[in-house]
Amino acid sequence: MKNKLIDKLLFKNNKKYMTEKSLVAESKQLTNNEKVKTKTELASWRSVMKSNFSTENIMADLIKYPVITEKSYIALFKNKQYTFDVDLRLTKPQIKALFKQLFNVEIIGINTHRPPRKKVRVGLAQGYKARYKRVIITLKEGQSINFDSN
Repeated sequence: MKNKLIDKLLFKNNKKYMTEKSLVAESKQLTNNEKVKTKTELASWRSVMKSNFSTENIMADLIKYPVITEKSYIALFKNKQYTFDVDLRLTKPQIKALFKQLFNVEIIGINTHRPPRKKVRVGLAQGYKARYKRVIITLKEGQSINFDSN
């Protein structure tokens, strides 16, 4: 019974995510006893969505990881340039706003490029690694990015 209600709340038409409006619309069609259950489940669904999908968590997921190579370390110590791999869909203004909000730093310049895909072979099957965008960020003098912070 509980699994059916959870499925009804979260999934619709072959496991597509439901919106809050569709949950409210379905709760209007139910009887009074079912409405009380649905309203409490709707409230718990809203709290889960707020806690798990906060804007900081979503923004942090757009930055995949810092690039740690000999070339990136030389750029870091000579020019205060940090290198990251980020989501492919981000543009330069979005990247600038993202780093400014997450790390509280002032960015002077942003250089981006998309490295070529690399082939991956598992047994006889061949595929490709996921695409990403590499970002080289130049910070204002005296500022740095602390990787240990939240």
